[in-house]
Amino acid sequence: MDRSPEAVNIALHLGLERKIPVNADYMGIDREMTEYKRSVLERLHTYDKIFVMDEDMGKKLVEEYKVSEDRIICLYIDEDYDKGDPILKSLIRLKLENFIK
Repeated sequence: MDRSPEAVNIALHLGLERKIPVNADYMGIDREMTEYKRSVLERLHTYDKIFVMDEDMGKKLVEEYKVSEDRIICLYIDEDYDKGDPILKSLIRLKLENFIK
């Protein structure tokens, strides 16, 4: 299951379609490496908005990485899809279209 990398590709594509600069990144915040976490933390605090797939990921950002809840946007997409699932792609695109305009 790979929701986040799929969302990054869709966000970048939407930005190109609409001629809007979009900086999208898949951070993999579930990883437990200390050095990696430092790198993630530095990047997290440079973003205006941070999109997460589910509420648990948003809570982790707030609790573990001290990200303000105001910057987190939850897309509410469950882990029910296989990589490359056309329904997943459509769902992500539909939800991101509201923010990339």
